[in-house]
Parts: sequence; C-alpha cells; structure tokens
Amino acid sequence: MQIFIINFIVGLLIGMTGVGGFILPLFYISVLKMEVKDSFALSFSAFLVSGVIGSLTYVRMKLLEYKLAIKVAVGAFIGGIIGVLISSFIPDNTIKIFLYIIVFFAGVSTLINQNSKKESPLLQDNLFIITFSISVGIICSLAGAGGALIMVPVLIFLGYDVKKSVGIGIMSSVFVSLPAAIGYFIQSSDITLDVITIMHLAVHGLAVVIGARLSKIVNGRWLKLFIGFIAILSAIFLVMKEVL
Repeated sequence: MQIFIINFIVGLLIGMTGVGGFILPLFYISVLKMEVKDSFALSFSAFLVSGVIGSLTYVRMKLLEYKLAIKVAVGAFIGGIIGVLISSFIPDNTIKIFLYIIVFFAGVSTLINQNSKKESPLLQDNLFIITFSISVGIICSLAGAGGALIMVPVLIFLGYDVKKSVGIGIMSSVFVSLPAAIGYFIQSSDITLDVITIMHLAVHGLAVVIGARLSKIVNGRWLKLFIGFIAILSAIFLVMKEVL
C-alpha cells in the first residue's frame, strides 16, 4: 500500500510541476529499506511511464522542439546505457551518496531556477548537445533520477524557453529510463515485472494525468519551492546519516 501511495503522490507532483520524481528512489531506499538496484528498477519504470505521458502532453501543446529533442534523445539513451553498465561496478553505498548529492543540487536548482535573457549559442552546437545529453544520461541512470532533474535547469540557464525546457527534460527522462529500467531489472535481486508492479505504474501514470489537470488551479511556483526545500533537507539528512 505504501508503494501505491508514494507513486500516486509523486505522479501528482510530476503532473503539476514537472519535478519531484527523485522522491521515489529516496523513499524506496530510506523508508522501505529496499536494495538500491531494486529501488532504481521500480523508479525508472515509473519515470518511463510519466515521461511518455508528459512528453505527449507537451507535443499536443506544441512545446517540444523536435530538432533539439532528437539530439537530446540520442544522447540521453546512450548515456543511460553507459550509466547502468558502470553501476554494476560501483558499491551500493557509493550510489546512494551519489543519489543524495544529485537530489541536493536538484533542490537548489529548483529554488534559484531563472531564465537567462539571451539564448546561448551552445544550444545550436550539436557536439555540445550530444555530449551534454550523454553526460545527463550517465549521471541520472547512476543516481536513480530522471533526465529532467539536470536537463531542465541547465537548458533554462542557457536561455532556452522555460516551458520548452521542461518538455525536453521530461522527454529526456524517457530515453534515460528505458535502458536504465531494463538494466536495473536485470541487476535486481527480487523485483519482477508482475501484476502488482504494473498496477504501481498504472497508479503513477493516472496521477500524472490528474496532476496535469490540477496544474491549472495549483500555484506551481510555491509547490516547486516546497519540493526544493524538501529535497535539500532530505539530502543533507540522508548524507549525514550515511557517513556518520
């Protein structure tokens, strides 16, 4: 029941604000005491569902620039594969610390996220976009986080439109999560894609749809600030708990 509830809550947050997915692996690892690979297998499966739903929403709103999206997708997919392969050689405790650090910086970026006045020429540099996307894929697949966690704040910093940045970020999560979910299921000790797991994913997907509808009446800015503070405090607490 706890997994159903957390998947529904996180789905709502993603639907309303585009952020909050990092809560899933944090909850699985720190509250349910699941193995890292097991928690990542479930988390990336959920990110894949929410990413597809979110991407289709942004396509319908014409806020997904295909030229950039294709380059990001290729890089994120390659990075996702590399990250999962690397994870098999890294101790679980190290991966947990890495997750907590990424969550901390995600929280900070949520609080200070602002658009630049001018679009950077780097956004037109194919080599930069592919290299950056591969790096995002590697980092996120290693940390159990969706691609939007890093992709969105960097694109906004480079002057890309805020709403389009969120669309690209959500789409990148699909291409990070696909190889990551498969890879972590293979490495997982006892998580299988059974009826219960599929129901968790269905609940998560339904919540994303509901959250997207609620976004029209909910103050997304204040909700993002709340999520940012929770991320920072949680990351600090968990890092201290792990190293002390």
